[in-house]
Amino acid sequence: MLCTGKLRHCFFGTYTAIIGLRFNSLDDARSALSTLGEGWELRESTNVLVWSGDGEALEAVKARFQGWRLAIDPCGWKHCKRQCRTEPIDSIAHSIDVGPSFTLDVPPGVAVSQIRMFA
Repeated sequence: MLCTGKLRHCFFGTYTAIIGLRFNSLDDARSALSTLGEGWELRESTNVLVWSGDGEALEAVKARFQGWRLAIDPCGWKHCKRQCRTEPIDSIAHSIDVGPSFTLDVPPGVAVSQIRMFA
């Protein structure tokens, strides 16, 4: 299930990273919840899954994403050319507040019909 993502850095005392993944449908977002695991929260009104954690937890999330099809969206800045495509999702190459936009293909988890069956 293809989604678009963005990571925000928060440096308010202790470091926290926040990741948002936007899916095309609510069913896709719900199915992705079982694949992504604990720590993700569904915002039903926007089909977005949100995660937050410290630097160590972020490294674990990044490692999990690497097993899936992950692509960094090029920034479009002339001086950058194609450099952004090799940056990690938490890159601060252009901003210390947000990483580059990316797309991620999350493997489907439990079917939505199965989730409803046990709810």
